[in-house]
Amino acid sequence: MTKAQWEEAYLEFDKAYSELWEHERNYKHGSNKKIREKADRQMGYVKHTIRHLFTKYPDVYVLATGGENSSDYSRTIVMDEFFQNRYIVDDMRNLLSSMKEKIKSLDVV
Repeated sequence: MTKAQWEEAYLEFDKAYSELWEHERNYKHGSNKKIREKADRQMGYVKHTIRHLFTKYPDVYVLATGGENSSDYSRTIVMDEFFQNRYIVDDMRNLLSSMKEKIKSLDVV
C-alpha cells in the first residue's frame, strides 16, 4: 500500500475506533440492562464495519495479525480475540498506533 492508502485506512479505522469506544463505555457502564444490550448490538455493527475494513485493506489485516511471518492458524487466533468485546477497544488502539508507526516509516523512505 502507498502512504496515501495507509493514511486513508488510518482515518477509516480511527472513525470506527471512535464509534466503538463510545459504545463500549455504555456496554460496560450502562445504568441498566436495556442500555447495555443496545450498546452490545451497536458494537456488533461497528465490528462488522471493522471486518469490512480488514477486507478492504488486507495490509492492515496483516499488520494486525502479527506481520508477514504469521501462520494462518496464528492469524485466526488473533482475530478471534481481537473481536471479543473485552479486547477490541485496546486492540484497536494498538492497531492505530502500529498504523501510525507504519505511516511514519513510509515518510523515511
